[in-house]
Amino acid sequence: MRRVQILLFALTMLLIGSAIYVYADENAFRTDQEAYQVGYQEGYNHGVADRNVNASYNYQRNFDTGLTYNSYVNENFRDGFHQGYTDGFESRMSRYQTTRDPYARGDAFVGGSITVFTGSDYKGSMREFGIGRYPDLHGKWNDSISSVEIHGPVRVILFDRKDFQGQRLIVENSMSQLKDLNFKEKAASMIVEPLH
Repeated sequence: MRRVQILLFALTMLLIGSAIYVYADENAFRTDQEAYQVGYQEGYNHGVADRNVNASYNYQRNFDTGLTYNSYVNENFRDGFHQGYTDGFESRMSRYQTTRDPYARGDAFVGGSITVFTGSDYKGSMREFGIGRYPDLHGKWNDSISSVEIHGPVRVILFDRKDFQGQRLIVENSMSQLKDLNFKEKAASMIVEPLH
């Protein structure tokens, strides 16, 4: 049984490695959203494979192809890969529906999602978030959101402090300019919830 697991792991790594090699180029993606989604799915598969052979959690582990996590030029791919690896390794259900087109905007997360951007007019770095509570927007997302796209029947409540504290802004429609509502680069936590 152990040999079968090791063989499956090796085959999975070979497939992932060859697929990832294609995405190491910054220009390999049509959109930032596509880069994030492809990175997420690749990371998810890698996390599941590591869990199945009882490897330690390490999304930056070197691949058999010689690539490493830091080989990926596209930042959105890396963000997606990290989140996907974590979900796969921790046995969470994939955020993306495998029966749908993985590049279809708004269909990726079950029940709807939002996409946040560091620039106004849906430009700059971006990341998609599904329904859930996000008490701390770590790293580059903290105090850096300038526009928000809504996908599906959801809304987002943005807070200017961690743990859902401080001023809040409820966004039910896509907003290209959070500065118009005096909330540009202020969000430190948020809740994405379905519209009832």
